[in-house]
Amino acid sequence: MVIATIPLTVPVALYFICDPFKVLRTYDDYFADGLSVNKGVVTASTFEAENPAHHYDSFILGSSISCYYEADNWKKFLEPGARPFHFDTSNQPIRTLRRTVEYLERNAYSLRNILIVLDPFIFRLQPDKTDMVFIDPPQIRKEWWYKTFFHYKMISHFLNVKYLVSYLPWLYSKEKRSYCDTNIFEPQPITWDRITNEEHVYSWDDSISHCPEIFYARHPIGCEPKPYNSSKENLINKDIEEDMRTIAVILNRNGCNYKVVISPNLRREVLNECDDRIMRNIFGHNYHNLGRDFHAAMTDHTNFYDNTHYRASLAGQIMQKIYAGTDIENMNRLFLND
Repeated sequence: MVIATIPLTVPVALYFICDPFKVLRTYDDYFADGLSVNKGVVTASTFEAENPAHHYDSFILGSSISCYYEADNWKKFLEPGARPFHFDTSNQPIRTLRRTVEYLERNAYSLRNILIVLDPFIFRLQPDKTDMVFIDPPQIRKEWWYKTFFHYKMISHFLNVKYLVSYLPWLYSKEKRSYCDTNIFEPQPITWDRITNEEHVYSWDDSISHCPEIFYARHPIGCEPKPYNSSKENLINKDIEEDMRTIAVILNRNGCNYKVVISPNLRREVLNECDDRIMRNIFGHNYHNLGRDFHAAMTDHTNFYDNTHYRASLAGQIMQKIYAGTDIENMNRLFLND
């Protein structure tokens, strides 16, 4: 038995020494070396490191589609002095969103403003996924056993030969090259702001601005007009509805100024009437279903990095629309009298 474990000793030791997924220690820049990371861990670890100094009270929540809602732009629609932070995780299912809101209620300075960015595909994501980039960060989980389980799954991913066959050569040469069908490197050239946990891809933005034909020849996307479509089966099941109602209760209990937005997408997928009715019943006027909006923007490929992620240009238009009519002066008076 002992002999059988000897071959695992070196790679397991390498996991703890090198921390390839950056889940064991904190870092000044989690994206500097180009290795793929678990964004949820980046988010939670950075929040816990920076919150004591910055007292965050405003949060942009969601999966990676929420990354390009720029904090400085968002602040234009909020009361003076708002302290924003991106609390996103990759492919964030609704159960993880609920855990995130519960975590923030326990740990944030306050819940003054929240922007929740959704897409119909989010409702299809299975809870408790265990892929390296998708698994919940241990910080937002309350189960006593979860941290051990989390690191067991991380070590398991590291010991996968498809990971090691590219990681070990990179460790020696620092050349980002995948030697199998599993890409261990972050596909986007991310520039990361530690204070807001905001991601930018400036080099891609520059390419799109100056040479869009070249960029989209390398990163083709489909912006051709399509008819809108909705699922015949409801996407919001009983568990998702319960999670959503819990989120609403928490936000209302904290007097939060919040918005829940269903953003448009290149698939032209929209919620069906039943799902839309449930969301309106739960969130009321705080809910904005924009699935059928922004027709012109949706046919302009320069608003997108790929078939899923839209750029800050479109995110800014969405914020302008959902915050239109907000009584900023009244919000300012409430803030100053708080």
